[in-house]
Amino acid sequence: MKINARYIKKSISSAIISGLLAYFLFKTNDLLSKTVISLFLVFGISFCITNVLLVFKKNKLVEKVSKVYVIAFFIYWYGFLIYWDYISILNKDFMALLISLIMWFAGGYFIYKRFFKKKEENRR
Repeated sequence: MKINARYIKKSISSAIISGLLAYFLFKTNDLLSKTVISLFLVFGISFCITNVLLVFKKNKLVEKVSKVYVIAFFIYWYGFLIYWDYISILNKDFMALLISLIMWFAGGYFIYKRFFKKKEENRR
């Protein structure tokens, strides 16, 4: 079995970064900081697991772990949009609220493209 050194290096670096993020997550007391750090921690852990699975050539599991990464990204995306809309409503900045609608639709399109469009193509 030939082991790809590139995936091993990526696994080690993402494990180190995930460890640092976990350290900062437990050291900080600010809720907003914990929220942001925890999402990046999910990114780092899923990236590490993905590379470990690629070392062992487990491609079916890689697809499932990549979905965790994408779901965490969209939680971050829509969380940011909710916060943006909340601040826009408080400041009565309705132009920013209209601009955020574009981002809502773009996120919805990306979710459709990532999770639902492939299923429709496979049915044919």
